Amino acid sequence: MSKKTDWAVQMERKREQEYVRGLVGKLADLVNGSSTEKVAEMFYQGFINQHRTLQELMWKMLHEVIIMYADCEWYDARNEFAVKSCNAMKKYMLENPDKFYLPVI
Repeated sequence: MSKKTDWAVQMERKREQEYVRGLVGKLADLVNGSSTEKVAEMFYQGFINQHRTLQELMWKMLHEVIIMYADCEWYDARNEFAVKSCNAMKKYMLENPDKFYLPVI
């Protein structure tokens, strides 16, 4: 198999970024005007039906998002408590790494 060119790698990364932006936009649209509890239940039901290894990878990604969001510097009263909540979770996660270790099997 041939090695991907820099251009091919850049194009793949761009497609991934566009896909993720679209996914985040769809999630934002879904929670906008809907019950977060209802959306969470639907998300959970879809989540648990994924391959077990993919579930593990998704949780690893969500942990990483929490840690990154905790360092968000651009927030105001509308998302202040989300950032502060992530800060508290990040602190706990870093103080208790054994409780958050997710091996990929």
